[in-house]
This record gives sequence, C-alpha cells and structure tokens, in this order.
Amino acid sequence: MSERLKIAICYSGQTRHFNKDPRYTQDFLEILDLFNEYDYDLFGHTWADHEDPHSEVLNKFTEYRRDDQGIIWDAIINLRPSPNKYFPVWTQFFQTKEEWYDKPEYMDMLKGKSDKNFIDFAKERIYGNIGQIWSAHESFLLTSSHWQQNMYSFVVKVRWDLMIKYFNGHEWVTTNKERFKDVLYNWSHKKMEWDRQVSSHSVNTSCLCSDDCIFEYNSTPYANDHLFVFDGPELRSKIINIKPVDLLTNMLYRYLGDSHNYPSLPSAHTLWMDWIQYAGFLVSPKLPNIFQANGPSEGKINKEWNI
Repeated sequence: MSERLKIAICYSGQTRHFNKDPRYTQDFLEILDLFNEYDYDLFGHTWADHEDPHSEVLNKFTEYRRDDQGIIWDAIINLRPSPNKYFPVWTQFFQTKEEWYDKPEYMDMLKGKSDKNFIDFAKERIYGNIGQIWSAHESFLLTSSHWQQNMYSFVVKVRWDLMIKYFNGHEWVTTNKERFKDVLYNWSHKKMEWDRQVSSHSVNTSCLCSDDCIFEYNSTPYANDHLFVFDGPELRSKIINIKPVDLLTNMLYRYLGDSHNYPSLPSAHTLWMDWIQYAGFLVSPKLPNIFQANGPSEGKINKEWNI
C-alpha cells in the first residue's frame, strides 16, 4: 500500500489564454511538480465563454466542467431580501466604486444615454466580483463523489493562469520551491511546528495561504489568492454540502450584525479571505509567495473597473 498521501488539486476560474502558447502548459506542469510527492486527482472548472484546455492537459483531469456564468445570476435573482431589509439581494453581490462616476460610459448608462442598461452592467460586475470564488466552489463540489474511495488529505485551490515568478532569479526560485514543499509536508504530516508533542503552541491549521498576508485594523486580512491549501476532511465537511449561492448569501446576512448599513460583498480578490474565514477555516500564512499570474493583462474587465 502506498504511503504517499492522496490529495485533490482543483483548478478554477478563467482559462483565458491557456491554449495560446505552449509556455502556459509548461507553467501548468511546473505548478503540478510542486506536488510530485503526493498522489493527486485533478479537478477543473471554468466558464463557458472561455476555451477548454487542450486535450494533453484536459485528459489529466478526473472531472472537469464548464458552465455558463448565467448560473450565478439565475441563483441570486430570486433570493429573498435579507432580514428586516427591503432591497433586492442581487444588488449586494458587488460594490460600486466612487471612481466609476468619472467614467463617461458609466454616467451615460445611469442617465439613460447608453445602449447598455444597469441590469446588464450589474450582471457583468457580479460575475467579475464573485465568479472566481464561485468557480472554485464548483471545482470543490466536483470532488464530492470521490471521497469515499479517496480520503483526500488536503485539497489545493489553484488558478489556471498561474506561474512561478522568476524575477528574483533561479536560485531564489529553487530555494523557495523547496521551502514550499517542506512547509506543505510538515503541515500535512503534523511535523515540526504542527506536531503537538513538539510545540506547545501547535494549532490545528486547516488552511495554508501565502506569507504576503496583510493585516489592517478593523478589516479582513488579505492574502494572495493564487493558491490556497485546505485540510481535506475540513473542506469536505464545510464546503461539499453547501451551494455557492448559499454560502455567499449567508455571508451577506452575517454583515447585518456588523456596522454595515447596506452590506455588500467585498471586491473579487479581497473576498477570498472573508469567504475562507466565514466558512470556518483556521488560516496560517506559511507558504512562500512564489506565484504570479501569467499571460497578457489586457481584456481583464475586473482591472478596468477596479474590482
């Protein structure tokens, strides 16, 4: 019987330019090589307005699915107003930005001088705001029928457009790849600082994130969202039995108990840590920050609207 831990690696988000150049496939394989000490199953999810990965990659996946982003709108349009509130809940799935009022196309739309109406605009902003987390949740759900046969020790959330950043040089990359593997091994095998017999300060960390985490008073911590690692049994119990819309809506209702007069979900990347904490994971920022997005940045609507 193999002593190698069984894990799930879940790719999600937009495939974007994945098929445009062979180097993006090499980036994909280099990321997988970080987990070469484990037996892994690959799961993948993306949106229907993006291409499937080419067959060389797609054939590696245990399960893969592509959905129309309209499933997000269909799920939230009929949500009931939150307790003691009298506004449609879908308006809370994105935040408007003050700088939008400096955009002529936004002002024209509000004044009825544009071919685009606010509902269509809101749909696009909602997809941009929660689409990444929604896709990740869907990729986690793809594992649900495989747990009985494979009790995954941990589950990795990773983006399609990911690469190792080399601007610090190859020596730095080699050192930090090994550090990444060491942290992951010690955490998954309960060694070193995670061994309660060794460290009196050991805690049951159930999520690892990168060590570029930012903390600010009265604000949700921020961590690079390129990759997260979740304890397998914890993810199974906290995520597999809840729909994406239900978890996000419950987060909104939670805000009503805080200082939010008109609560709304945080923007895209800052939403991740709030989602993780609300789901009940205990986070430790121990993984070296060795990742960056690959490929061109043009055409990314989120950047245009600062989401």
